[in-house]
Amino acid sequence: MALQGVPTLNEDATLVPDDENETVAVRLKVPRGGGLFERFRPPIVEKKFELDELGAFIIKQIDGKKSAKDLIDNFERHFRVNRRESELGVVSFLKLLNQRRIILIVEGER
Repeated sequence: MALQGVPTLNEDATLVPDDENETVAVRLKVPRGGGLFERFRPPIVEKKFELDELGAFIIKQIDGKKSAKDLIDNFERHFRVNRRESELGVVSFLKLLNQRRIILIVEGER
């Protein structure tokens, strides 16, 4: 993933913040698949993901304008960790969110 990529929240994902615990729940509506047994599932299934304080900090900043590099910079400053730790943690987390279709990564400006 290029650090110039801009993460955007999937339109089927909804953030539910819990300000008391500084966490966020993500609700994602997923259409059922096309397999044989899938027809027994509802047409739309809602999945729920619980994010801790670190994940909540990152996902709250995803606005379709900030690049992955911007998110890494903000994470590094806020949590006061070294650059390498910030890059590895944020990029891994963004990849996970992308794999679960919570976010999309669009090409940023060059």
